[in-house]
Amino acid sequence: MGTKTVSQNASSFLYELNNAQHEYGFKSVDEWVLDLVTLEKKSSLESMYYPILFLQVPAEDIKEFLALIEKKLSAAVALLNSQLGSKAINKDTYLVAYNPARLK
Repeated sequence: MGTKTVSQNASSFLYELNNAQHEYGFKSVDEWVLDLVTLEKKSSLESMYYPILFLQVPAEDIKEFLALIEKKLSAAVALLNSQLGSKAINKDTYLVAYNPARLK
């Protein structure tokens, strides 16, 4: 995650999600979906949804990162946590956030 700490990256990620919600007029019922994806899948999601935010999170930091953003994104984090065992996390894995109702 570069020179930033996991906590700083989590705060930045939440800040960007909040900005995107305001900038694109999300309603109170609009929620983010989180997923861990490969570069290919990320590109596919970018072509389908807007806005989409992403971040590369090292495998060793993913659980701590999710714990830090859980308060704001509890439903999305809970769903992702339930799928973590089946997800392969490597250096080319991205954490993406998108709203499935916001198609391009």
